[in-house]
Amino acid sequence: MLGLFGMLAGASWFLNGPQVQADEGSYLLSAAMIAGRSILPTVDYYSGYSVLLLPAFAFSRDPDAIYHGALLINALMIATVPLALFRLTSSLWPSLETGVRARAALAATCYAPVLVLSQYTMSDNALICLHAWLLAMAASLLRQPRMAAGVTFGAIAGALFLVHPRGLVTATAVLAALSLAAVRLRRIRPAMVLAWVMMFAVSMLHGPLERIAGTLHNMHGGYSPMALLERLASPSAWPWLLSNFVGCTTEAVVASLGLFVIALRCVAAELRADRWSSPSVVLMAAVVAMGAGLFSTAAFFVPPERADQLAYGRYALPALVPLIAAGLVRLQDEAARGRDLLWVFATAVVGVGITALAYEHLPPAAKANWNQINSPLLHLSQQLLPKSSAWMAILACFAGASSIIALAWRGSANRARAAFVVLNLAAFATFSSTTTYPGGRYFTGDRQVVGVARAFADGTSDGLCLDLDPALDGWQRTDLGWRLFPQIANVTNGCVRGVIQRLDAPAPADMRFVAVERPSPLPHSAPLALYVTDGPEVEAFASDHALLSIAALAPLAPADRSAKVTLEQPALRVEAGATLDVRIRVVNGSSLTLATVDPRVSANPILVGAYVESTNGQMNFRASLPRPIAPAQGIEASLQLGPFDQPGRYAIHVGVVQELVAWFDGGVDTTIEVAAGP
Repeated sequence: MLGLFGMLAGASWFLNGPQVQADEGSYLLSAAMIAGRSILPTVDYYSGYSVLLLPAFAFSRDPDAIYHGALLINALMIATVPLALFRLTSSLWPSLETGVRARAALAATCYAPVLVLSQYTMSDNALICLHAWLLAMAASLLRQPRMAAGVTFGAIAGALFLVHPRGLVTATAVLAALSLAAVRLRRIRPAMVLAWVMMFAVSMLHGPLERIAGTLHNMHGGYSPMALLERLASPSAWPWLLSNFVGCTTEAVVASLGLFVIALRCVAAELRADRWSSPSVVLMAAVVAMGAGLFSTAAFFVPPERADQLAYGRYALPALVPLIAAGLVRLQDEAARGRDLLWVFATAVVGVGITALAYEHLPPAAKANWNQINSPLLHLSQQLLPKSSAWMAILACFAGASSIIALAWRGSANRARAAFVVLNLAAFATFSSTTTYPGGRYFTGDRQVVGVARAFADGTSDGLCLDLDPALDGWQRTDLGWRLFPQIANVTNGCVRGVIQRLDAPAPADMRFVAVERPSPLPHSAPLALYVTDGPEVEAFASDHALLSIAALAPLAPADRSAKVTLEQPALRVEAGATLDVRIRVVNGSSLTLATVDPRVSANPILVGAYVESTNGQMNFRASLPRPIAPAQGIEASLQLGPFDQPGRYAIHVGVVQELVAWFDGGVDTTIEVAAGP
């Protein structure tokens, strides 16, 4: 357990900050509200996971340190999962060797998606941990139906709802399965009644908790159980729902390298032996919970209006991990090895075939949102194999990895479990190096207004009372609110007032312009400005820092804003989720020498740029001029576009821009086609 904790904590050390702002930033900001550190409410994500992050606020007031503390809490939660799975397997198969049960529990926790999600401050970490303990307590309750077991079992089920609505779906499935068993097993009835009472009692904390967190309900950040039921009642949703169900079930088979199928065969064997035994009841409850998780996943993405590369795998993940542990235990049954492998490969081929066929009949705008089995384990197939035939690449990756486990299984079950761990650790390392860490640099770049606001607050004895303009969109408020929550919360009579707003908004009266931030490539981005009440504090701060002035934004003369841009590749095309390097030629049409100045010392550097009007809003891309351009001279430059989430054809302008001032004449207006990914 300590090794697993150390590995996850070490991996998170290199992360810069929250990447999935709609989720991570909101959970962290809710935690700051509950801890009494912030006065800025957040969007309506459930706050149960945020409560678990509160210990991170006990050791620091710095948002960056708290963020890494939250990742340590993630690592601690995931490190307890092997203990829960060991308790589960010990209750189900007490006659097995302790080493077998321990290795199966640890190997299941090393499943690559679990390790990947530990690097994000998202509620899935709590769901994975709580669901494992829920099944462990279910097994304990069946063995010894004491009142304490019923109380704990029900409390964990209620806590799952506090974390996320889909936690209620899987928890209710487990309780319903055990309640059905209670019809036959009279000895567990009192404990089950108490479990239901405790689940409802803990669930009732949802309302008070959300009021403490100051949750906003004017932005839709997650679906409630009622919203999912409404989708089930819509006849037009069912074709999508069933197709999604097949897709995410196939993902469970393929991404687990067939252990999901082996677990189902384990359940079938236990049911044939004794359908009312503890292993049969608990494993059947795990299967019902998995089915509920798959079904809620399918319903959540009807119609498929979004491209969330982590969503499909993670929505059913909490229910899948205990089944993987059961499959790893079944590897001890060497007599069933041949039939198990046959079922694994047959199920994978059929599932991938059906999903591929459905995918080919989707409209182009929906293909990028389809479940293309986006799991970290199969991320290798997209990195190492040709992308022209995605389904063959997925099958090839699955066949290769499964064959490694099958060959190891011929030696011993322990070797097969070790092979599973090695493959998943390799997938985790690959995903981290190609996606997580680069994403950290991309999504958490240095924000000028944040750096200046923090420096001003640290250098001013009275502190900074910062406000965010209500006109800023929700994602900007979440990102800035999390990064600057100590300054936003620090409302005192003597503090210096400040505000962050869009640059194009009227300047506040009696405030000095002290920092500006050019737009990032992300949607919802815009030039932002930081204003602080003018006075001696600002003058003292200015003596130690090179503050900008409004005069720094003075534009070049219109005659000097001229640069002819031509594209080497007039037809721009890129796959969803990928980037495109565009080669361009720039000819200086002004009377001045054009050069890029370090953006950190100039508010309005001259850059090569582009803006795209996407479905999520305008996206901006920038690159420095490789060298100065004399009048009438030209140079070759490169500009990276993307990644784009949604497929389609979008208008794009490529040209030269004086940042935060104006675009040069001579730019190119064209289109870029974003195709569905592999």
